[in-house]
Amino acid sequence: MTGMNPLLSSMSQVEKEIFEIWKEFDPAAAFTAGLGEYAGKLFIPSDTNVNSLKARIETVLRKAKQVNQRKLLQCMNMTLEFQEPHKVVSTARDVAFAHIVKEGINPQHISQLAENIKRAIAASTEMLEGRKWATELKVVTCQTCDELKGILKTISNESKDESLNKKISELIEVVNEYRKAFLVEGIVEGDFTEVFPILEKRGGDLGHKAAYPKILKYMFDYYETPQQIEAKALRQLKKELPLFKKIVGKLAKLYGCEPTVEEVTKGIIKNSEIPKAKIMEFVSTIRKKILAVLGEDLVRITPKYDTRVIETPSYLVNFIPTAATMAFDLLTDKPFSIFFLTTDEKRSPATGAADMIQTIVHEETGHCVHYQNSSTAFGGKPVVVDLFDTYLGYAISDGISFHREYEFLTLLKRLAGKDESKLSNDEKDFLDAVKGDRDLGDALLENEFVLMHWRVVRFLRAIFDSRVNMGKQTVTEFVKWASKTTGIQEKTIFNQTFMFLDRVGYAPVYFIVGDVLRQIQKKALTKGVDLVDFNTFATSIGYGARTAFEKRLEDYIEENQRKKR
Repeated sequence: MTGMNPLLSSMSQVEKEIFEIWKEFDPAAAFTAGLGEYAGKLFIPSDTNVNSLKARIETVLRKAKQVNQRKLLQCMNMTLEFQEPHKVVSTARDVAFAHIVKEGINPQHISQLAENIKRAIAASTEMLEGRKWATELKVVTCQTCDELKGILKTISNESKDESLNKKISELIEVVNEYRKAFLVEGIVEGDFTEVFPILEKRGGDLGHKAAYPKILKYMFDYYETPQQIEAKALRQLKKELPLFKKIVGKLAKLYGCEPTVEEVTKGIIKNSEIPKAKIMEFVSTIRKKILAVLGEDLVRITPKYDTRVIETPSYLVNFIPTAATMAFDLLTDKPFSIFFLTTDEKRSPATGAADMIQTIVHEETGHCVHYQNSSTAFGGKPVVVDLFDTYLGYAISDGISFHREYEFLTLLKRLAGKDESKLSNDEKDFLDAVKGDRDLGDALLENEFVLMHWRVVRFLRAIFDSRVNMGKQTVTEFVKWASKTTGIQEKTIFNQTFMFLDRVGYAPVYFIVGDVLRQIQKKALTKGVDLVDFNTFATSIGYGARTAFEKRLEDYIEENQRKKR
């Protein structure tokens, strides 16, 4: 039987008050974290509810003395303050999705959730009434409404409960009515070919210039300004882009194709494609080999580690076109993750070996290991408020996952260069699995291409977020600049950046937080800290405020030095 996380029993009075605020602020996150009594609940963003919760936050802020406590409260406060029309439907979409992933279609819980979504949409409509919105935000709102409707229709198609289906049908009508206020003429499907030309004509400033610096500071705990984020990402892009283009050239020569990112991507899939019938077997096998080598050479993993790999159910493939992981019950003594893998050929599953390996490295050895090591306090003791899921946690976990990709490729190259007699059995098995029936050098080059492609995309996301939200470039101006600069198609860049208008400030976290983690790790190694020890500690201290996280890493290095004196 599942019990609660022991850390919850040792909370201070201030932490207990923060816990109560967090559960009201995001009951869906509380449910996902293992608090079953919050099933079907949703924060209703009315003026009364928002102002009441903000007042409670301000009261506790006056009592909170610890940095991570204050940062968490400020994050929730800023999240409440920054309201836009797409937020209520994106929250509803994510909550509905989490419910059916965690427990299937529970008629009682989904019925309650449907009623709460209707109330939330009505409250948001009233709160935001009379305000004008940029064309880009209208498009995002319509797209998000369509995604929510897709999940609701999926529930209706799978459910045999007439009462539930009636409530879902009523909710879909409410969503349709809400969507009408944000229609953009000429957009039906909402894909690149429709949206981009319209944004060229009617796109413009998002109106975020005043709010954006505050969002960065309080919602995500960046200490960089928008200008510094752009400059850092631009410097790194200029540094790594020549290497990426060189890899593209080598692979194009190997495959006999045009030296473009898109053609090389096709070449990789053709060269290392896994047949649909063997995708699950391949992933199940290679992830075990990756985790074994990881525990030996990069980061130890909690013995309570529980990640379940499943083929994406047919009713979820619309929402998971490739793969995804979700963490559950992190506030209990039995946390677990689900790793979805989509094999439906009608979607866009990753079928090349290098793409699948990259997915496993980022999603599982990054996110899953981080969340479960922290929840079980495996290699360090997290502060309890650092287990309360907010935007702060996304920043830390994606920073870890971003850097883990780089660490992984470095490890892969190091193992490939070692004398075979000096490799452990796990390392030999791992290299054999990566190589498959190809030349090891070719396999390494393919893995490096996938890594570098994603690194370039993450640099572009950071630049996009800063420039577009500060009004320095429009969405279409940025996409054209980025395509010309990198050689990546406009459609690819648009699809990898535009979606982040749903979560302002989120896009830079991969590179910005990941690169600082790399720098702190480098400092630790120069002072004699063991790499595996450092990484294990870093993944075991929670997913709270970035400044507090980085301070704990610095303190860990100093403590290690004191022990050696």
